Amino acid sequence: MSILINKNGADLFVVSKAAWLTMNTRAEKVLAGTLVSKDVEKEIAVYPKLLSSCELWQKNTFPQLIIQAERMSLYAWSAAEDFKDLNAKIKLVEGNSLPENLQFETAKKLATLKRNTMLLATSFSIEENQLSDFITYNKVFDKEWMAYVEKSGSKLVSNALDSDIQAVEKALSGLKGTWISLSNDLSNAMKVPIDITLPFIESLNIDAAVIQWDSMVHEAKAFVSMAGTQEELLQA
Repeated sequence: MSILINKNGADLFVVSKAAWLTMNTRAEKVLAGTLVSKDVEKEIAVYPKLLSSCELWQKNTFPQLIIQAERMSLYAWSAAEDFKDLNAKIKLVEGNSLPENLQFETAKKLATLKRNTMLLATSFSIEENQLSDFITYNKVFDKEWMAYVEKSGSKLVSNALDSDIQAVEKALSGLKGTWISLSNDLSNAMKVPIDITLPFIESLNIDAAVIQWDSMVHEAKAFVSMAGTQEELLQA
């Protein structure tokens, strides 16, 4: 695999619209107090944490995921443009030796990519933790709720998130650590002076990386468009 990109980098932003709507609706119901009655709240130990997490979800977590998608789109677009340009120049090289100007340009573009990857990796960490907490508290709530219904024989209904939350959790699992790992891979590769040769350029597999970056731009923009519609819906 190329050190330039990780295929799991956009997993979170290709989760279905329905899954995000389910999670946004759950947060809305919790905050509206319509999920359970005041008496039932006392029986569900995790409810205070769920309430706090849902408040954070609407005020920060989901809006920040939109911002994060925008950052990732810009990152991927910039990387694709940089390396498309570099790749076109390298493909014009004749013989087995890379001119010094292209060696310098390659090193410069790799350094820029490393810096941008580190920034993106850092910015992902807060949203990852908040999203993980939201998923955890909702899963625990569903489990405690079912136990309460079974014990009390209550006729109250609270729809579990089930497959929708599992889809987001799976995507989060794929994303967690991905950007840190990619950042570390680039940093480790550049700890010592790189011998930038044609075989090294070939090992970068720039063509494949550009395809993935272009796909990442599309996926991130699609998420931003979808999420913006959901924000408008929930604020109505």
